[in-house]
Amino acid sequence: MCGIAGIAGAENHVALQAMVKAMHHRGPDDNGTWDGGNVHLGMARLSIIDLSAAGHQPMFSPDGRYVMVYNGETYSFAEERKKLEAEGVSFISRSDTEVILHLYIKYKEQCVKYLRGMFAFAVWDKQENQLFIARDHLGIKPLLFSYNNGVLVFCSEMKGMLASGLVPRKLSKQGLSLYLQKGYIAPPYTAVENVQMLKPGHSLTWKVGSAPVIRPYWDIEKNPVAANSYNDAVKSVRQMVLDAVDEELVSDVPLGVFLSGGLDSSVVVGAMKALGTPRIDTFSVGFEADDLDETTDAEESAKHFGTNHHKVIVGDREVTDAFDHFIFGIDQPSVDGLNTYLVSKATKKNVTVALSGLGGDELFIGYSWQHKFHKSPQSANIIGGLLAPFGGAVAAMGSIGKKVKGRFIDYSSTQQYYKNIHRLYSEEFLQSSLRASLGSVSHSGLLEETVEQYPLQNGYTRLQQVAKQDLRYFMGARLLRDSDAVAMAHSLEVRFPLIDYRLVEYVWNLPDAYKVHHNLDMAALNKGFEQTLSYREGGVKKLLFDAFESELPANFDKRSKRGFKMPFEKWMRGLLADRVNEGISKLSGVIFTPQATQTLLNNWQSGKMPWNKAWALVVLQAWMEQNKIEV
Repeated sequence: MCGIAGIAGAENHVALQAMVKAMHHRGPDDNGTWDGGNVHLGMARLSIIDLSAAGHQPMFSPDGRYVMVYNGETYSFAEERKKLEAEGVSFISRSDTEVILHLYIKYKEQCVKYLRGMFAFAVWDKQENQLFIARDHLGIKPLLFSYNNGVLVFCSEMKGMLASGLVPRKLSKQGLSLYLQKGYIAPPYTAVENVQMLKPGHSLTWKVGSAPVIRPYWDIEKNPVAANSYNDAVKSVRQMVLDAVDEELVSDVPLGVFLSGGLDSSVVVGAMKALGTPRIDTFSVGFEADDLDETTDAEESAKHFGTNHHKVIVGDREVTDAFDHFIFGIDQPSVDGLNTYLVSKATKKNVTVALSGLGGDELFIGYSWQHKFHKSPQSANIIGGLLAPFGGAVAAMGSIGKKVKGRFIDYSSTQQYYKNIHRLYSEEFLQSSLRASLGSVSHSGLLEETVEQYPLQNGYTRLQQVAKQDLRYFMGARLLRDSDAVAMAHSLEVRFPLIDYRLVEYVWNLPDAYKVHHNLDMAALNKGFEQTLSYREGGVKKLLFDAFESELPANFDKRSKRGFKMPFEKWMRGLLADRVNEGISKLSGVIFTPQATQTLLNNWQSGKMPWNKAWALVVLQAWMEQNKIEV
């Protein structure tokens, strides 16, 4: 686990060294840079596998032709190493870095077909004057890049990009629009102008004198699964989860698990127990607001599994004291990430690697909005589609318009549906409230551009459509990006066995009936899972539940699916109140017009604004100030 950086097309080793220094938290154990004249590569290393100096980077091929920097963990490296050794390849280390380097030497750009894990790496070919960069299938490890006037700059974090001095500290209009609408920024856009995020499952090739060429190498494809029955699917899912967890337990440093008490994290711990893991350290974070404290479920699961459990209770004092470092850690604005920041901080005191159940909801259909889209009545599709062209007129109707809009959601396509769920600020508000220079963006059009369309006529079911959107955007652009950033702020590596890409391909292609309960109706969905349905009676994530029911606590089937919630409202109106009021006020004349800013502030102080809309503004302002971002 590392942070990687590079500059190609310019002689500026000093800039590279500044980039590596800015990522020290990602790799406090070692660092290295290589000066190739017109190409520079660097890394900051957090040692996980092969702690010796043999794993040092940048790494060179035996003949010196290839130079590589790499961030991540490739779980298929042992089997690929055996194949290479059988062909006569010799290794000087036990690291996965060296295996990937030799795979590139043999297969060039096709080497990604032999990699399974989380990774972002770059290889420079001195002979061909070519740079090859790739990012893992689901986008667990980040890779940012900028190309301007023949110079390519890339890095694991925005902090490194900005430290280079080769990227202007200027806010991206598109990134700002996406953030204010959704609370996160979908790739390829970022919060900084002229900086892109390489999409998951994509590679980038650059040759001297040419512009970068970006290509996809993987996507979830429609490929019917040969499962003879639901029971066969349950057995296959169980074995694939066990295989993924087993691979991801490989580590030369202490390892633990995030345990919330929900199904996904409990399955990860249950799989570890089934594999015979002798000692398991589990970690959970609870809050002083008792009604939101989930640590009781976590403690019950920990007791059942016999883990060495660590429980941390957090209040507004801890959050207030950690706020500035959280902004440093998040790397780009996001409305999410604080929960992972807090549990990572507690976890790092004991281990260097943590497993997470993230991805279970997206893949096994654990969100109410997925079920709603799957179950949406035809009338809602028709009426929503008819209302779509008149969105502005509906909005102008005020409170009546809100009721109309809420009653008839546009279920006609995932593209229309997905751009409106989790919406923070509307297009109408942004058009009327942003500074004139920032408002020249088609906000709704930008969302449609970044959200892909998966037509039914191509064989996708509605459930597959919305699950794929969640894997790509809600999970990939928000949850995974945030998790990597804030965990690495504490020099903690987090692994995600439930999104092994083989498991993703298999489950996504299973029949819908295997993943949803036929009795789950819209009335129950509108009330919310946590209020009405247990795992057993509701059938939420039933495939995963059935695969590991024998490992779970006896009463687990009585628990209900709950999201991880924090007492933001209490914190923001408590010790964080001054920071919230000041943060919103400072956006006046910078992001919003003075009049709009005052309205936002009044709405927050009077209780008319939900916490997440205010939190998004506070995080944005603090991030811009900390990183000296100009508008």
